[in-house]
Amino acid sequence: MQVESNDLYPLRECSDDELLKSQQKQIEHIAEEMDALHEIMSEFPEIITEQGRELLRIEERTYLAVKETEASVKNLEAAAIEKEKGNRFIVYASAGGLMGTAVGAAGFLINPIVGGIALVAGTALGFTMGGIWSQEF
Repeated sequence: MQVESNDLYPLRECSDDELLKSQQKQIEHIAEEMDALHEIMSEFPEIITEQGRELLRIEERTYLAVKETEASVKNLEAAAIEKEKGNRFIVYASAGGLMGTAVGAAGFLINPIVGGIALVAGTALGFTMGGIWSQEF
């Protein structure tokens, strides 16, 4: 019997037994490939489910990171405000202290004892008032 030619099997003479064996091998090969394909297709739902879980974990971590970042930004903004208040305190307290010192020094020129007391009291009062002013502005 003569078999038709194709790329895999060149034209040649073969017996019916050879033809049946060849077809049986091809069928077995196709069956093996079908089993492998079935195994892959059976694993897809498990793979998809696991990837879905991983995506949910990533989404949760991202959400938490965003919340923590927002909280950190608020903390940094509050720290910047407090730093600004501290800077104002130093400026106002120093200005108040200098004014109090000037008043005390002027009093010291008039009477050393009264001037000394006025110098200490004016400096303390100036720093205190400077601190109060820094909270108001």
